[in-house]
Parts: sequence; C-alpha cells; structure tokens
Amino acid sequence: MTKRLTIRIRSDGSIEAETHGMTGSECLPYIDTLERLTDSETVDSWFTAEFAETERHQAATLRDSSRQQSLDDRG
Repeated sequence: MTKRLTIRIRSDGSIEAETHGMTGSECLPYIDTLERLTDSETVDSWFTAEFAETERHQAATLRDSSRQQSLDDRG
C-alpha cells in the first residue's frame, strides 16, 4: 500500500493530518516532518486501531523470538 499523509488546513489555521498505509510507529517521523515544514507543534493526537494492533503484534513477535532464543540457549 502507498504511504500517504492527508493534511487539512482549517479556517482557523489549525492543521489536521492523517496517515494512511503506515503501520505502528512508522507514522511518527512523517508527523515530525509536517511540524517542521509548517512551523507548528502537535496539540492533540490519537492512534488508529491499526497502530495499536501492529504494536501488539510486534510485541508478541518479539516475546516469541526471545522465548525461542532462551530455549535454544538452554538446549
């Protein structure tokens, strides 16, 4: 999937951004770049369900890998 950043500039000058095609914390550098380009800072943010699911999956994969390494070390 293509990585995209949808940006909305509201009439009050505030900026809303939404990432697409990114998983986990992969989106964070894009938001940092947007802040630098617009000389702004994040006031409010939230993560999508996909972010949370990806983070849980990555943590589970890391745990499984650590367990396997521990078993291999004992073997």
